[in-house]
Amino acid sequence: MNNQRILIVINIATQFKVLRHVIELLNESSKFHPIVYLDFSTVNLSDSLVYCRENKIEFITFGNVPKDFYQTENNSNNKNANKEIAKQNYLKGLLKQLFFVQFLSLVRFYLRELSTKKQLLVSKKIKLLILAEDGVGYNNCVFTKATNLLQIPSVVIPFTVCNALEPLSKIKNRPSYSTNRLANNLLFKLVRKWGYEHNKKRYVRLPAPQALAMEISGVSPPLPWQMNSGFANRIFVESKYMYDYYMAEGINEDKLHITGMLSDDIVFNIINNQQTYRKEFTLKYNLDANKPIILFAIPPFITYQAPIGDFSSGIDMVGFILNLFKEQSRFNVVLNFHPRSNKEDYELIRHFDIPLTDEDITKIIPLCDLFIASISATIRNAIACGKPVINYDLFKHRYTDYNNVDGVITVYAKDEFEQTFSQFTNDQSLMEKIKLKQKKHRDYFGILDGKRKDEFMQHFELLTPEPI
Repeated sequence: MNNQRILIVINIATQFKVLRHVIELLNESSKFHPIVYLDFSTVNLSDSLVYCRENKIEFITFGNVPKDFYQTENNSNNKNANKEIAKQNYLKGLLKQLFFVQFLSLVRFYLRELSTKKQLLVSKKIKLLILAEDGVGYNNCVFTKATNLLQIPSVVIPFTVCNALEPLSKIKNRPSYSTNRLANNLLFKLVRKWGYEHNKKRYVRLPAPQALAMEISGVSPPLPWQMNSGFANRIFVESKYMYDYYMAEGINEDKLHITGMLSDDIVFNIINNQQTYRKEFTLKYNLDANKPIILFAIPPFITYQAPIGDFSSGIDMVGFILNLFKEQSRFNVVLNFHPRSNKEDYELIRHFDIPLTDEDITKIIPLCDLFIASISATIRNAIACGKPVINYDLFKHRYTDYNNVDGVITVYAKDEFEQTFSQFTNDQSLMEKIKLKQKKHRDYFGILDGKRKDEFMQHFELLTPEPI
C-alpha cells in the first residue's frame, strides 16, 4: 500500500505548535506520508525547519530561508521561491501607483499563485491539504481554492479563535482600509461582504484593488472577515463552544466536525497523573511544592516601543505586571513565552528572576492554579481544564470571545488588574468560587477523554480512501 501524501501548511510559529501534533501522528502512521510546507515569506520558521530535519520529515520551503538552512535537494525550490518574493516586492511598489495598474498586477499575481499551488499539489501527488487557517491572511484561501479545483480534500485545524474584531483591531487606524478612500467606499457599497461597520465607522477587509483582484481571480473567500471561511472542505472543531462560535460567524454547518484537539490527549494524561507531573514541574523550575502556581502567558513583541493600552511601551507594561508578581509571596509564578516572542523579549524578561519556560503551554495549564493571559486563544485550554482565568485585555480590543464564561475575569485597566490580582492572591475563597464557576464550562470547551488520536485518524482515513 502506498502511503497517502498529506501537505501541512505552516505560516507562523503559533500554527506549528498546534499542527506539530498532527505531523507527529501522521509520521507515526504507516498509512500516511506528511510533507510540511514552511512559508518563510512572513516570519522566520527556522525552529520548525530544524524540527523537520531532525525527525526526517519531508519539507518544502517558500520565501527567504536563512542561508545556513539551505539543502541541496531544496535549492531549486528556494530559488523559485525567492523569485516569487522578488515579484511580490515589485507588486508592492505598484500599489503606490494608479488603481487600475494595481488591480491588473494583483489579478496576475493571484492567478499565478493559483497556478503555482496547483502545480505543487499535482507534482507532490498530494491527497489531502491541512492548514491552521483558511482566509485572506497569508493567501491560504488560494491554496484551498487550488485543492477545490483539483478535487483534493482540504482540512482546517484551527490554532486560535477569531471573529471580525481581531482583524479590525489591526487595520482600523490604517488609511488604506478606510472607506474615506473612494475605491474602498465603492467596494463597501457594491460588494458588501468586504465591508464592516463598527462604532459608526466603516472599513474594508482589504484595500479595494486587492479585494477586487481576488474576486476576478476566483480566490475570494465567502466571508473575508472570518479567518476560516475559505474553500476548505472541513474544519476540525475542538469543542461544542467552537462549533457554536463558527455557526454564529456564518460558517457552513456542513464543514464543521467536532473532533477535539490532539493535545487534549496530552492534557487528559496529565490531569489523570496530576501528582506526578506537578512534582516533576516544581522540581524542574525550583518551585515551592506547598504553594499554588500562577501561570502567565506573556504576549509577543513586548519590546516594541509603541504605547500599549495604559502603558507607554511594552517594557513599561511588563515591568508593571512582573513587579506585581514579585511583590506577593503566597503563589509560585511561572512565565510562559509566546511562540512568536523574540530574543529581545527573552533578554528583558530574564532579568526579573522569575521562572521562565517556552514549553508547550497546553502541557503546563493543567498544572497551574490560576491562569493569566491577554486575550489569548489559550484561555480556551484553561477553561477546558477548569482553571480560573484573569484575562487582562492590555490592548483594550474588547473581544467578546469569553463574555459569557463566568470563570474568566476580564479586566481592561491597570488598577482593575492590580485589584483583581490582589483579590485572588489574598482570598483563597475567591479562587475556589471561580474554580466552581469554571467547572460548569469544562465540557463545553474541551473533549478530555484520551481518544482524540483515534478520532483524527478516522477522519484522515475517510478523506484519503485507497483507490479501488
